[in-house]
Amino acid sequence: MWHNDVILVTFYIMNKKGFTLIELLIVIGIIAILAAAVIVAINPGQQFSQARDAARESHINTLYNALLSYQINNRGTFGDLEISEELTEICNTNLESPNCSDLIDLSLLIDENYISQVPVDPQGGVDPDGTGYFLAEGSIILVAEKAETRFVGVGVTESEPEENGEFVCGDEVEYMGQMYGTAQFGDDCWFAENINYDGHVSGQSWCYDNDPQNCEIYGRLYDW
Repeated sequence: MWHNDVILVTFYIMNKKGFTLIELLIVIGIIAILAAAVIVAINPGQQFSQARDAARESHINTLYNALLSYQINNRGTFGDLEISEELTEICNTNLESPNCSDLIDLSLLIDENYISQVPVDPQGGVDPDGTGYFLAEGSIILVAEKAETRFVGVGVTESEPEENGEFVCGDEVEYMGQMYGTAQFGDDCWFAENINYDGHVSGQSWCYDNDPQNCEIYGRLYDW
């Protein structure tokens, strides 16, 4: 074997009382070859894992943006999407006949305004019919369960915070006697609906087209 010859040459050179320049260069070359062999043997796996995690991060961001847009278009709620309070795997609706009974079905998001198809983890789902990505309601909590080199998710840290009864962006909030949906934009939490507060001062606010139903749908118009 070639590595046995390398070891014998190295042993011979190292047991001499001195080194010539050529012998020293040979030793350096042998060390470089062995180091390169180790790097080639180890690094590809790490590089593939990092590449898969980069894909997972892109998928999580795609899902997050689609869900956020859907939430905004549904007055700060998840509308007809059935999303559990517990992290639940998203169904792989790209399959021909997936069983989504215990999974989250996001097929309503497959639309030109949201996503063309539901992203799937590079190594497949945890459930045979799953995507490998888990979702919980609240401020849109998404986690890639199969992440390999780092935690990949949004809306939650690696250790999910315990329930403490505090307001979480995505919940409804009461303001001036009205309830409003909320949505997360970067680090800020915003109302997902226009204000519908009647200041009880005649002439300072009104409904579009003077139709009270428009105030319920679009909020009120103000001149202050």
